[in-house]
Amino acid sequence: ERDFGLERYSTEARLDWRPNDDTEAITTFGYTMAASAMEITSTFGAAQVKNWSYNNFQQRFRHKDFFAQVFYNASNSGNADPLDDRGTFYLRSGLPVVDQSSVLVGQMQQGYTLGNTKLTGGFDYIATTPETKGTINGRNEDDDNIRELGAYLQFTTPLTDRLDLMGAVRGDVNSRVEGTQFSPRAALLYKLS
Repeated sequence: ERDFGLERYSTEARLDWRPNDDTEAITTFGYTMAASAMEITSTFGAAQVKNWSYNNFQQRFRHKDFFAQVFYNASNSGNADPLDDRGTFYLRSGLPVVDQSSVLVGQMQQGYTLGNTKLTGGFDYIATTPETKGTINGRNEDDDNIRELGAYLQFTTPLTDRLDLMGAVRGDVNSRVEGTQFSPRAALLYKLS
């Protein structure tokens, strides 16, 4: 049975702490509940959304030229398993949708100045964990987690008052792709004024 009504609740809380001009820590929590809605899916047509919740958490920290953050997002379609009919379901078939997926990300970055050259280096980590009890990812359910790790270094150095040389190198490893991806970049930046 289609419900054309739209009912959604959201809340967010944020706490900023700045003990001095060089340091800050920002914490954010968020929660959204889609009690009723309709969504279009690319594979199974329209879905009747019921009791779908979404949680997010982010912690950022900066001290001078150092920056770090971690964030976590989690989804829950309102069904505990494929036999639970209290949550979201596909309108075409009436089958329940189970989505208890999450994403965890961590990032760190450090800036340096050597003479007149500015350097920035950092790391990224992403863990994507789909949990759909076979209702979205089907037979791939037990083989669909993705882990990614990346590192980078970039620099900017002035050649003249108006011309800068810029360069960067990045390496990435992905649990779903064989080998290591390597991405070098170089550029000249000319400033008209």
